Amino acid sequence: MQGLQGFDILEFDPLNSKSAGSYVDSVMATSVVNQFITTADVHNDKTVSNNKRLKRSLDYDSESDSCSENTKKLKPNSVHNDSINLIDGLSISSHDHQYTQNKEKVDDICELKSLVVGLASSMNQFCDIITKRMGDIETNIPKQVAQMIDQKVSEEMKKVKEQFKTELKTVTEKVSSLEQSYADVLKQNKNQSQALSEDKLSVVIKNFPETEKENTSRKVGGLIKDGLRLKNIQVAAVERKINKIPGKHGVIIVKFQNSDDKQKVMEKKRELKDSRNYKDVYIDNAIPKAQRLMNSNLRSIVKAIGNDKLEIRGSVIRPKYAKSTRDTNTHNRRDDPDDTQINNDTQSGNHGYYNRHNNRGRGNTRGGNNQRRGAECVRYYNLHILGLAETHLTGNTGINIDGYTWFGLNRKEIHIRAKTGSGGVGILIRNDVRDEFNINIVEDNTDGIIWVKFEDKNFAHNCFYVCVIYLPPENSTRAVNIHEFFDILMTNIYTIPQGKPFYICGDWNSRCSDLPDSIEGIDKLPQRNVVDFQHNGYGNIFCDFLTDVNCCILNGRKTLHNDFTFVSTRGMSVVDYCVLPYEHLDNFNNFNVIRTSSIVEQINALGKYDLKKAMPDHSLLTWDFTLNFDSNCCINTQTRGTSETKKKYDTRNLPEDWLCQESTIAEIDNAIRFLENSIADQSNIDNMYENFVKIVKTEMCNKLPAKNIVLSNGFNINKRRRCKKEWWNEELTLLWNEVCKAEKVWIKCKIKRNKRELRHIFVNKRRIFDKAVQSSKRKYWYSLQEDLIKSCDNPKEFWRKIGKIGVGSERRSFIPMEVKLSDESVSCDKNVVLDKWKCEFSNMLNRNNHNSVEYIHSNENVYDDYLDSFISYEEVFNVLLS
Repeated sequence: MQGLQGFDILEFDPLNSKSAGSYVDSVMATSVVNQFITTADVHNDKTVSNNKRLKRSLDYDSESDSCSENTKKLKPNSVHNDSINLIDGLSISSHDHQYTQNKEKVDDICELKSLVVGLASSMNQFCDIITKRMGDIETNIPKQVAQMIDQKVSEEMKKVKEQFKTELKTVTEKVSSLEQSYADVLKQNKNQSQALSEDKLSVVIKNFPETEKENTSRKVGGLIKDGLRLKNIQVAAVERKINKIPGKHGVIIVKFQNSDDKQKVMEKKRELKDSRNYKDVYIDNAIPKAQRLMNSNLRSIVKAIGNDKLEIRGSVIRPKYAKSTRDTNTHNRRDDPDDTQINNDTQSGNHGYYNRHNNRGRGNTRGGNNQRRGAECVRYYNLHILGLAETHLTGNTGINIDGYTWFGLNRKEIHIRAKTGSGGVGILIRNDVRDEFNINIVEDNTDGIIWVKFEDKNFAHNCFYVCVIYLPPENSTRAVNIHEFFDILMTNIYTIPQGKPFYICGDWNSRCSDLPDSIEGIDKLPQRNVVDFQHNGYGNIFCDFLTDVNCCILNGRKTLHNDFTFVSTRGMSVVDYCVLPYEHLDNFNNFNVIRTSSIVEQINALGKYDLKKAMPDHSLLTWDFTLNFDSNCCINTQTRGTSETKKKYDTRNLPEDWLCQESTIAEIDNAIRFLENSIADQSNIDNMYENFVKIVKTEMCNKLPAKNIVLSNGFNINKRRRCKKEWWNEELTLLWNEVCKAEKVWIKCKIKRNKRELRHIFVNKRRIFDKAVQSSKRKYWYSLQEDLIKSCDNPKEFWRKIGKIGVGSERRSFIPMEVKLSDESVSCDKNVVLDKWKCEFSNMLNRNNHNSVEYIHSNENVYDDYLDSFISYEEVFNVLLS
């Protein structure tokens, strides 16, 4: 068993390749055995066996003790040699030799037996290990499989649980939403039913004037008692609704306690038209909001169908003329039934009278659609400049009247099936005016706006501009973007040369009531006489536009007769205006409004025409426009544009070494020495002064900063503007310089493509400047108000600031050069005014029948202790304080 020595069968793993390999090596490899030395009797050389057996090294055990008790261990010669070295020279007998052979056989059998037993034991142990390992495998594999299955199932179950929770949450939210929706539906139905029940007991009061801090309940009670003459009417609730349209009064919702009270009110509501205070008030049944929206939609559909815009084919509402780019508007161009400006006119205008030094401009007129009737009206008034709006001309057609020339702009886009035109503006100019002026259309790119320039043929710098506009109504089918419309007008105004007079007239369709058209307190304008106290959405924008461009309304100022400009069966309003700059207001006088009925009577048109078709509903506006042109003025072409450069030194900060250099001191000493030694005559003094000036000037050029100033015609063009306006500041100066610079660049540009861009830049800069001016005016005025409010506690300071404002100084320094004559007319002629003053002062100071007052001598003395008592200091102080 020497070959199995050191083999641990317990560590053998049959399933491990490394263990199997080591096992095979341990069994099959050459073992290290011990060499045995055997002592035997050896015969001679012939009888000695040459057979050298190699024996396997065996372990000693109980079975081999008997076979090896006479044997002796031999020292091996090498590790890999198992042979037994016999001692030569010994003689072994044959008997011993036989014995030895037998013994060797026995030893081999014993050794083989031991090997078989060891192998069997090893195999048994190996089988036990294999069996144990297989048992372990059979036991572990199901556990591992079960563990893997459990882990996989757990993960899948976790995912399923999470998905289930998500779906459950979604379902829960949907159920909650359905419950909330159901509750909302119930609540809405409840509210609707409650609203319906409230609407059954409610009425709507319209056109009831709204006042500040009003008591609505008390006003409604007064309406019921005084207007309807009802008593014992129980009102449950009163509410004033806010109207989103500025200028219109909100309706009042009145809820009664019972239906009987409401029925009484509805039966008596017709009596309001006979009441002086409530004739414009209307009472209607309250309608639910859904019904109001439905009614509004139906009105829009019916209105559209009525204007031939839509048609119904089956159950589909579709445009009737799909190929048309713009809708027709031939009969009713104002679609708002509540607007009192609705009319069916075809012409409107602005017309005037011209004189070489006194140009009478006349305002806004409306004519019929027959040129013959219009020509008769024009000849009757002998107009020089006539502006027309809504001419209803198409293409390039115009108006032909003997003695007049037509300049017009017809609407470019009209409906393809329109029988007549729509819109359109133009100007009729009398031929004698045309002979004295070069007349050109300077702007006609926008529908409804035409600008005409009048330039004096003798002096080209004498010119003025006339503009006629037509702004479609607010809710018209041909309505335009009003902000873009006014921006275009603003751009046109800015491109007019500075200081040149102009006016804009026409149909603005804007009711501005008594809204201010200027900055009150800053722009000193005459008070405007207002006849129409209603305003619409365009009115506020129109007044803001006037404030931005520094223009005002002529209507109601310097008037002969002011009236409504629109009069029809639907109402009265003021929508036609003449607009002009602040600074040229003094050139406009005798504004007059003539109704169409008066024109018909004056031209004896009764019975000649069908007035139902020919009579417009807009009035004629007239005014006198004076042009202060100087006929003798001329321009000196030799001196105009000449400039001179001057060098200006900054002497505020002189350097420390001023006139301290040795060369400068030596020159000054020489000059003094020359002056002392020279003869004292004028020429020597002048020469010495020139030398000294030269010395100082040289020092200034070397040591002081300087700048060049350009003098144009003797004036310093770079000098800071000193304006008497207190609101002017440095920012406005810079903005104005930018405006002037942009204007010069635009005017001098000769390239048409660049000129348009430069014009746009100039207009933007001018717009910024105007807004800054208005803002500065407002800030200055508000600052004065704040200063006056803060000075209320100090009367002395208060009246001092009042004096600074200049209310009294203006009244003292300015005496109007006008007098009122005996026929109540006002004359501005200087000779007439002086003669009138002379007569009045003469009659006042040199009366023929006057009683002279003689000096009365009286020796009577009246004694009164109270009056003769001493006046104390406290009495004087109290009187002064009071």
